[in-house]
Amino acid sequence: MKLVGRLFLSKIWIDLSCKMCIFCINTACTLLSDIIGKSKSMLSNVDFNFVFMYSSDIPVVGYVIDFIVMILVLIITTIMFIPLLFFLLKVIMKLFIINFELAGLTAISPPFFACLCGESTARYFKNFFTTFISVLAELIFMGIVYAAFINWYTSVGDLGINANITDFNILPQIGNMLTFSLVFIAACKLMIDPPQIFKNLIK
Repeated sequence: MKLVGRLFLSKIWIDLSCKMCIFCINTACTLLSDIIGKSKSMLSNVDFNFVFMYSSDIPVVGYVIDFIVMILVLIITTIMFIPLLFFLLKVIMKLFIINFELAGLTAISPPFFACLCGESTARYFKNFFTTFISVLAELIFMGIVYAAFINWYTSVGDLGINANITDFNILPQIGNMLTFSLVFIAACKLMIDPPQIFKNLIK
């Protein structure tokens, strides 16, 4: 009779397993949507631009100077944007991986939920559920880091570049881009690989 009761409970847990996983995913996605939605509203007031003004007054040679300086600025900015693009692609890949992980964990959830009915097998469910929650928490953490980055950028103000060749006022703008690049890379690094202390909290 005890065995029949366990089989009945196992059947109930198996039927509920995918629904419970999907419910957890939907809850996490709702929270993530709220975070990203607020970040979008902050981002709407941000203006990041690159303006290069030809303003040298030197006849003939001035145009050559303008062109050379423009090329130098473009080379510097291109060198800065290459690592930004690299880290952005890594974040996108991480999001794809998390989606596949959640889909895979949801698909294999029934046997692990069935383990709840046995005293000796309950630890397998615990390991599964801890892993599942850690993946969801990592996804939410990525959204929080993204929101924090946008909030920082909004509070800093305009980091656009306006290179005026008349007074060669280029270095401050390059400094702005460098600051933006460093914080952007740091945010991406946190999203790609959360701190160990964060991972320990959800173990």
